[in-house]
Amino acid sequence: MTISKVTGPNPAKIKLSKRQREELENIVGRRNSFQGLVTRAKIILLADEGKSNAFIAKKLGLNDDTVRLWRKRWSTSEEKIARIESDAFPENGEIDKCCYKQFVFEISATIKDAPRSGAPMTFSAEEFAAIIAISCQQPTECGREVSHWTGRELADEAKKQGIVESISISTVGRLLRNNTIQPHLSRYWEYNERDKDPEAFDKKILEVSGLYKSASELHEHGTTVVSIDEKTGMQALEPNGPIKPCKPDQVEKREFEYTRHGTQVLTANFEVATGKVISPTIEDTRKER
Repeated sequence: MTISKVTGPNPAKIKLSKRQREELENIVGRRNSFQGLVTRAKIILLADEGKSNAFIAKKLGLNDDTVRLWRKRWSTSEEKIARIESDAFPENGEIDKCCYKQFVFEISATIKDAPRSGAPMTFSAEEFAAIIAISCQQPTECGREVSHWTGRELADEAKKQGIVESISISTVGRLLRNNTIQPHLSRYWEYNERDKDPEAFDKKILEVSGLYKSASELHEHGTTVVSIDEKTGMQALEPNGPIKPCKPDQVEKREFEYTRHGTQVLTANFEVATGKVISPTIEDTRKER
């Protein structure tokens, strides 16, 4: 009696690019990612490593059919994702922001649930990508006198530019949330010297770093390298009452009323080789001297 081994169909081969892998890893690592997306992203990442359907299913607690489904789904969209990726990252190195957003969107859309029966999807991935591109611009670039985009403003702008005939504010809001875009928020950053002339700034940094690196050797030969730093705006406050020490069942008490004596500036000079503070000064203002 001859027993032959029955094998299933060969699984779809998956070969991810570096950027595709990074985007899938971002989905896995993102706290607010839908758990279903995380699982599917893991399936594709493990498939890219050459793991079998059986191995992936056992590792993720799934059945083989589920793993096979999402491998096939990715394989079907692989060519489209690669085409959008090449448009987003051309050879000249200038990233096309609009195509990049479409690239991220397409990866997410590939591992999302297929549209359920009922009303068909009204919007294409290209239309969504165009709306995302608008959200990454300043509203003033579109002639809108507002400081930040809102769902209402974006929906209106999408209609104005002819991207869609109509779109609801809730749909725009859901689109932004799914792509973790928050145009209503901002964060301060500092425009520094490097932004003006990166090459000249980096040259200065190398000079200073080299001096710090050789500080110990210079110290042995009688040359002192000093780092000067300051702390400005220190308030000189005098409590209006004494501190009451702690007692059983009572913590130390400090008077919360105080008298201001202006602000002071501390200038500390650190000898780099030894860490010793040299000639510190405390004054009302910072002066060149």
